Amino acid sequence: MSAKQLDLGIEDPVKALCGVWDEILKRLSTKVNKPTYESFFKYTIPLAYDGATLTLGAPTQFAREWLEKKHCKLIVKCAEGLLATDLAVRVELCASPQVKKATPRKSPEKKVSKLADLFSSIPLSDRYTFDSFVVGPCNEFAHASARMVASTLDGEYNPFFIYGGTGLGKTHLMQSIGNLLAETAPDVQLAHISGETFTCHYVASVREHRTDAFRKYYRNVDIWLVDDVQYIAQKERTEEEFYHTLDLLCQIGKQVVICADQAPRDLRTMDARLRSRFESGLVADLARPDLETRIAILEKKAEMSTTRVPREVIEHIARVVDTNVRALEGAFIRLVAYSSFMRRPITLQLAADQLGIYFSDQRAKVNPRLIAEVVAARMGVDLANVLGACRQRRVVLARQIAMYLARELTDCTLDEIGAAIGGRNHATVLHARERVRGLTRSERELARTVKELHEAINGGKF
Repeated sequence: MSAKQLDLGIEDPVKALCGVWDEILKRLSTKVNKPTYESFFKYTIPLAYDGATLTLGAPTQFAREWLEKKHCKLIVKCAEGLLATDLAVRVELCASPQVKKATPRKSPEKKVSKLADLFSSIPLSDRYTFDSFVVGPCNEFAHASARMVASTLDGEYNPFFIYGGTGLGKTHLMQSIGNLLAETAPDVQLAHISGETFTCHYVASVREHRTDAFRKYYRNVDIWLVDDVQYIAQKERTEEEFYHTLDLLCQIGKQVVICADQAPRDLRTMDARLRSRFESGLVADLARPDLETRIAILEKKAEMSTTRVPREVIEHIARVVDTNVRALEGAFIRLVAYSSFMRRPITLQLAADQLGIYFSDQRAKVNPRLIAEVVAARMGVDLANVLGACRQRRVVLARQIAMYLARELTDCTLDEIGAAIGGRNHATVLHARERVRGLTRSERELARTVKELHEAINGGKF
């Protein structure tokens, strides 16, 4: 990659563009299957960005044409929040030295098996370590549990099941375990896969009549890291194979770590035996980070990027972007990249101007009173009763759900929530929160209602 190809004036914008492209690649890797990613994205490089058009360099003419015809829209989607809103993508032919390095000369003496690459572990990212993981109230138990699992390896906490929403740190914790073990116990046989990868491996092994080789590979690992296990749901034979593999590894004391977007009990489309097996080990959840944790994450990001970002800007980003860690990091990367590209200092005004385009201020409008109104309407009760002293069962439930959601969706204190919903004290709000949590675990219909309300309010659909 020559200086001319990345002629953006100064060195920093070049580094910023590479950082943005790395983030886009990370998102792309979750949107396409592994062969597509390896063939068309992995060795594509960023050449230039002029504020409106992102120019990429593809290693082959075929890759260039394929990217332009099939994947430009996906690239634009994965660049949301990082580059311009109306982004255009152009692809040029540009041989990457990485491709030459990564393509060994074929030996005529050895015939490569069709399954040579089938049973392969997904590489761990060196970005995911315990040192780079920011701990807060939302994740401290999961973090402590992951460290314990990585240090013991005696199967006592088996399987270790981590669950939480998108972008909250499940993959980070799982790969931190793998990276620590790779450093402290290099002889340990480790396999890191996703639910989708396991499914692809199993289907291919059946097609190629190699199920024995498949089982030999997966049942002889010391550490098995499985991300996004929910993708094997409703695939009967794959679930059956996964269950027997998991059961055997746990029985012989091999450590298994599993991640999913829901708690085991909520994976209702999955085989009951699997759900039961997941629950038999150590289960830890990751919640949405609170304001203090979001600030700490951004400070860590700024420290790692060696970019000076004023404290007031960090606090602004943390307040505006409060959904998950991935969105938070994406906002930070966008702001730093824009500052470098346009040669403008990072200020509170710049942050407000740039991030306001991509991150709605809808959450700033959400408050306990508004939440009470939405809940009352959804549950068909009078708002005045919810805010008043009415003790009818349905009204009390609506009131408690409103308090629960206010705690989940705002940064208000318990006292502030209580004051807004009928002048109640913090103990009442705390009781309401715990009661709703308990009810959603045992009552499926109520859990669905609360989830729908959460998504509607969080997405501004009310």
